[in-house]
Amino acid sequence: ISRGPKSPAEPRAPGRQLQSASGPKTPNLMASHEVFRCARCGNRLAVPVELGARCGKCGVDVHSCINCVSFDTSARWECSHAGIAARVAPKDDRLLFMVRTSLSDTYYFRREYPQAERVALDLMQPIYSIDRVGVVSWARARNSYASALVAQDRIGEAEAIAREVLRVVREKLGPDHFQTGFVENELANILTSQDQFKEGAVLEDDVYRIFKIAIGPDGVNTRLAQANLGITLIGNQSTDQALHHLREAEQALTKIDGANSPAVQMTRFYLAQALNSKGNHHEALNLANSLDPKQLDATGESWGHWPSRIKGLKGLIALGLGDKSNARKLLSESISELDTAGVKANIASAYREALQSMH
Repeated sequence: ISRGPKSPAEPRAPGRQLQSASGPKTPNLMASHEVFRCARCGNRLAVPVELGARCGKCGVDVHSCINCVSFDTSARWECSHAGIAARVAPKDDRLLFMVRTSLSDTYYFRREYPQAERVALDLMQPIYSIDRVGVVSWARARNSYASALVAQDRIGEAEAIAREVLRVVREKLGPDHFQTGFVENELANILTSQDQFKEGAVLEDDVYRIFKIAIGPDGVNTRLAQANLGITLIGNQSTDQALHHLREAEQALTKIDGANSPAVQMTRFYLAQALNSKGNHHEALNLANSLDPKQLDATGESWGHWPSRIKGLKGLIALGLGDKSNARKLLSESISELDTAGVKANIASAYREALQSMH
């Protein structure tokens, strides 16, 4: 069978029998592309990187030195960028900033207030600017510092800080932002500790409004804000409004967390106080008998001494029920215990006034 003439041989480069005369061929390599991964956990991340971005897997701050293309542990100051004149530390400062803020809060809840102040004060250095750590973290650290000051009766310093933080947060995030509500609540707590209930009630009412918008009317933080509003309204002599908010908050929080949760216990303490002042002494007594000092102590309220305060509340209720002998005993013991412990005078003021009215 004839196959026809053969094709002429492809010309070869002189001395290179296996290479085409047109030169070497481009090698057929595998395709490649660049990806961006978290330096802490290896999670693949999107680009470009926003200033406040965090890893969706481990939560670390993404916009940081450890994720930068110029980060080089073998280079001077661990950075290959020519414009760096000094070492930047720490390399993931926003995460460390948040951890140290949480440490301050831990000291506060353990009632180690000088330590809480020390840790939070270090976070207020100019190096930790809003641009560097973000407005939310910046505000939270200052709130922690203010709380530590309040617990040490340095109210004026705390109020000045809280007012400045609120001004900045409203400017940066707006009046309806969730964080604005948190900062308003902090300032309200400071004001009510000085018996400035009118402004405190205005702030707590706005906190309740913001949380209803941000997380809905039945969210835990929304109901806590409603309870705080009710507590502040008691001090503002708006007992009917206080009762409305405290009843709603107590019922909602009981469904969410159970009757023995710290939040419910705190709400019941003040609800009993409001009920007693409106003449509902038996209902107030039932609530007072359900209070657990350990759960109340878990709320982290700096004044504490709940057994003595519950005793004083029961003394007020006994007076309302006409049991003057028991009222005198309970009120006297409560005042004596609170005075001995050095608790702020206005905590026992209602008990003292009631006892004096019996003479």
